[in-house]
Amino acid sequence: MVGIPASAMLELRLLQPLSSRTAKVGMEVHAVSIAPAISAGSILIPEGSSFEGKIAAAHAVGWGIRHETAALTVHFYSVKLPDGRLLPIDARVFRVDNAREQVSANGEIEGIRSTGTLGNSAENKISSLAQIDPTAYLFLSLSGPATLGFAEPEILYNAGTELVIAFHAPVITAQTYQPSVTPADLAGEQLSQFDSIVRALPYRTRTKTTNKLSDITNLIFIGSPSSLRRAFDAAGWTTADQLTAASTFETVKTLTGNQTYTQAPMSMLLLGDEEPLFNLQKTNNTFSSRHHVRVFPTGETFAGKTILTASSTQDIAIAFSYKQKTFIHVIDQYLDNERSKVVDDLDFTGCVDHVGLVSRPWVPQDAYNSTGDRLRTDGAAAVLFLNDCAAPRTTPLTPAARAGLFERSERNTVLTIKDQLYRGNVVYQGISGGIKIHHYLTTQGELPEDTGHWQKSDASGTNYRVAGTAPALLQHRPPWANTSQGESQLDPAAQALVESHRWDPPLYEIAIQGGYSRFVNTNLENVMILLQPVDPSKPNAYTYFQGLADTSTDGWAAGVSLTLNSWKWISSEFAYTQQQTKYDLFTTVLTGIQNPPQPAGRSIVGLSTRQAEYNLLFNALPRASRIRPYFAVGPDLQLIKLAAAPLKGPSGFFRLGLSNIGIIQSAFNFGSVPPLDGGGIFQPGLQYGGGVKYRVLPRLTMRLDFRENWSRNPKMIRSSYESYVPATPPEAGAYNVTVTNTTPPATYLQQRFTAGFAFTF
Repeated sequence: MVGIPASAMLELRLLQPLSSRTAKVGMEVHAVSIAPAISAGSILIPEGSSFEGKIAAAHAVGWGIRHETAALTVHFYSVKLPDGRLLPIDARVFRVDNAREQVSANGEIEGIRSTGTLGNSAENKISSLAQIDPTAYLFLSLSGPATLGFAEPEILYNAGTELVIAFHAPVITAQTYQPSVTPADLAGEQLSQFDSIVRALPYRTRTKTTNKLSDITNLIFIGSPSSLRRAFDAAGWTTADQLTAASTFETVKTLTGNQTYTQAPMSMLLLGDEEPLFNLQKTNNTFSSRHHVRVFPTGETFAGKTILTASSTQDIAIAFSYKQKTFIHVIDQYLDNERSKVVDDLDFTGCVDHVGLVSRPWVPQDAYNSTGDRLRTDGAAAVLFLNDCAAPRTTPLTPAARAGLFERSERNTVLTIKDQLYRGNVVYQGISGGIKIHHYLTTQGELPEDTGHWQKSDASGTNYRVAGTAPALLQHRPPWANTSQGESQLDPAAQALVESHRWDPPLYEIAIQGGYSRFVNTNLENVMILLQPVDPSKPNAYTYFQGLADTSTDGWAAGVSLTLNSWKWISSEFAYTQQQTKYDLFTTVLTGIQNPPQPAGRSIVGLSTRQAEYNLLFNALPRASRIRPYFAVGPDLQLIKLAAAPLKGPSGFFRLGLSNIGIIQSAFNFGSVPPLDGGGIFQPGLQYGGGVKYRVLPRLTMRLDFRENWSRNPKMIRSSYESYVPATPPEAGAYNVTVTNTTPPATYLQQRFTAGFAFTF
């Protein structure tokens, strides 16, 4: 009898989506092993065995009222082997591969808190800087989540997600199995010649810009690049995007923790002078952890087939490099773990006929890469002999369904409010900040947990032995020999997958605009104020008459906007605009019949209209078009305010005798302080207009815009005199006050013509 000891680990792949939203206790979970379980050199559970489990515990975030985080616990209780045998097991989830969620000691998968991500914290800090301007705060509060997103708090694993399970109890069995992939069969002169090729291959990559030594190659493929690419595709590996403005923007969003980007760029490494044929990666829902492999041409062939080589590592964390002054990935220092991972993945697809392990004693077994990560390895390279991979074995990729838009919006709002109420106070912030500082100081220099060289199994046995007789002849081509396109390059279909689509339609546009602002109705109000003494016979009891009128003149406009091209024909745009114009206040004062009139006065101050806007853009052409005329309409919130208070502390023509009719209130309080006394007017408006965009470069778009904003007349003068109580000489006695207003224009129409540019991603 042999057995698998308790605490042994094994990789499984989910055959169904797993979601905290829909999980119920007792629900079945189905998975398949993608690597064999090996004990004492024998395969006890072959790859492709079916694992059955159940949900032991679960709760969802739902509407966000009760829970801020989700949780799932899965226990696996049986495995069905390829020959039909059933084995009872007791296994729990040890880790979800490349996932942001953590797994507790009892196997509970712990979901993240949406309001605890770096992105959410950054949005709150940026918005807090704009709180002095409510319209800017509103714009940032809306556009921030629209740009960076709101992290999904539910646990959502697509079919194909990989789990590392740990056996909680030993598995006892007497049955052993043969490897599904036979060992490579090389011996004698052929083995010697093969070793000479391997010895001639470069094994250390270098950075492209600084020429620093970096990763160590640990894989050799015998077969066409197209076959290898099909095998990786079937195993769930994806192409890494090229480093562009768009991919950088997506990477920033992913770093915040609010989004998932499964094709994030990889740094460019060279092997000799060769760039990779393709960069591939495999991740789940976090940027900090992912598998990646770089495949390089060698110019060599064996038995008429191309020889390719590759370096593979696993990112396990994000760290800040003080030396490089940037964030870098920390990798698993045990390179042989990732070598086994790649071999297991490709073996599972059925695209590998033979596998072996070739010794390379000249390769350093303890080294460091270009960013200072330690590299530990036995120095050997796994050799995989590929078939044409015409019908690779794969597993379902069914996505786990998210909640509907309405539920997500409500949930995100509830989570944000709860976070602000619970964590947005000084006491919590102080305690939380202290804990974070203590954690930072006590963990500086520490690397992620060292899991050791645990992943040693593969489909052909633990040693990848190369033995026996060679099935084919060896062909050795000198390095200077020409290589045909079919031997070292991808076929057109595969090449199309790798190449970046520079002119793909953009999802985001971040624009800066400036231009001209004008008013349709320049004269806003005319007001006449008459002060008559109740007893004209008293000393200094004069009659006062004052006429007030205002005019608005043109100026400039500037703003920023964020456009989301979420649909083919309709886009959403958030914008913040400031229109700076001029406000002229005219006054004429007559003081009694016996006194000469005071000269007419005029005060010119700046008139600022600040707007937080939302527009729906109805485009005349689809997203793929480089030129896009559009019509826009949507609501906005205006803050109309004068740059100075012409009636606050006035002099000259603003004085009526000993009274100062301008000082009505002294506090600076939007909404209650009159605008002529330094206050502001808040009011909603409706904006409409149109424009045209032209994409001159893949990441740069020029735009021309016209907008007209319709809102009610702000009534600057009337709002400032509604509570007027004059201060008159005491000896003059009481006064009767009569205020007469001419009918002002019913609407406040402000137009702007702007031009600008947008960065597109």
